[in-house]
Amino acid sequence: MKKTKLYTILLLCQPIWLIAQTGGSCGGAYPIALDGVTRTFSTSSNTDEAMICLNYPGNAPVTWFSFTTNASATMPLLDIAAANNGNCEIAMYTGCNGGNIFQNASSMCFDDGQGLWAPAHNFTLTPNTTYYLRIRTSAATQLTITGQNHTPTNNLCSGATPVGSTPINDNNACNRPSSEVTPAQVCAYTIENTAFYQFFVASTGVAIINISNIACDNGAYNNGGGFQIGFFTGSCGALVPLSCTAGIGTNAFVQGTTPVLTAGTKVYVAIDGDAGSNCKYSFNAINAFGVLAEGDFKNFSSWQTPSANILKWTSNSAKNTHFVIERSTNGTDFTVIGQVAQAKSDGQFVNYKFQDDYPLQTCYYRIKQVGVDGEIAMSNTLRMERKLEKSNKVKVINPARNELFFQVSSDVNEIADYTIVSPYGQSFAGGKLTLTKGINKLSKAIANLPAGHYVLNVSSKTFSQSLTFIKFN
Repeated sequence: MKKTKLYTILLLCQPIWLIAQTGGSCGGAYPIALDGVTRTFSTSSNTDEAMICLNYPGNAPVTWFSFTTNASATMPLLDIAAANNGNCEIAMYTGCNGGNIFQNASSMCFDDGQGLWAPAHNFTLTPNTTYYLRIRTSAATQLTITGQNHTPTNNLCSGATPVGSTPINDNNACNRPSSEVTPAQVCAYTIENTAFYQFFVASTGVAIINISNIACDNGAYNNGGGFQIGFFTGSCGALVPLSCTAGIGTNAFVQGTTPVLTAGTKVYVAIDGDAGSNCKYSFNAINAFGVLAEGDFKNFSSWQTPSANILKWTSNSAKNTHFVIERSTNGTDFTVIGQVAQAKSDGQFVNYKFQDDYPLQTCYYRIKQVGVDGEIAMSNTLRMERKLEKSNKVKVINPARNELFFQVSSDVNEIADYTIVSPYGQSFAGGKLTLTKGINKLSKAIANLPAGHYVLNVSSKTFSQSLTFIKFN
């Protein structure tokens, strides 16, 4: 008899548990694990009217879900899709009982039944706390939900995502408003979810950014693909605004163009979803090189020996073919002085080194990384200053092509001898120079010299000096 009663009690309890797991009420909400795994849920049989999406009329299925924040109160990001592609309203609650628990600003309307949901930019999450979502669908269907804890890396200028000509997929759903730029600098009235990108201008002229495959969602209005965009130079912490633009993507496409910029200029881009829209999109830049990311390229440094400059860096990318080393006398106009092949890394960082045996007194270095697909990314620029030589009478314009331009500073009127030799002492040219007191600007034809490194020797009764230069075809 006792066993029969116990069995009856168990049978009575089981249906109650099943009902509690159908998502038909806040107390019986489906739990969403924030683990990046995609799961499918059936909508409940309970119906109700829309809370904020007033253009969704009548009663329709309402299903409840819950998620719990971690100890760091990391922002949750949910990718939600209704199988019937019908409209979908996501309303957020901070609890199930009592008080003003409905969060209007964190509630959203998915007109096409799919999108990214995250709490509003100004909502403060509490660690280890459970929150609730009331999802209303246009009809009975299935909901596919992928939940994860998400901290965007490009919410700050210092974490700006490198971009080039190859589109990358991104979103701004968990980005917070930037304190590094003002609304006016991105052609906005307010900013809510700012994402930063960076690139180098490839050739002197304008650079263009394309934001495509746009899917944006918001509250009860403004579900278009709108973006506010600002272009900047300078450096993080000292950004210099260039221009801005704002536009709606009528065909899920928004474009922005910089002013005319010199090749090699580093550009930062700040974008913000119109009126705080959560957007997923593709992003790329035209007439641009990507910036070498810290995850693949780091420790770029310069060292000096008595006769050479040494560049060192580390990389772990297996998608490259080689590195190109470029040098400049002014930090703007660069020429190639060598290249280093990519070593097999197997996911491990490999140390690289390049030695400039013919350094200039002041020079700038940068490295281009060439991928197997032809994609180019570029490092930041290093400046190196070598100590003045004891005799600083002669200066050369380096590199040279058909003519070698140089100047000689003389304390008196005198005749000097000059020679042009290879680093191994082979003589290619020579003769006399008539110098007057002061600075003498001179040139010599070198079109017949093979491309390579050379040494210009100038000597007189009062001084003697040797300088290296590079001759290009």
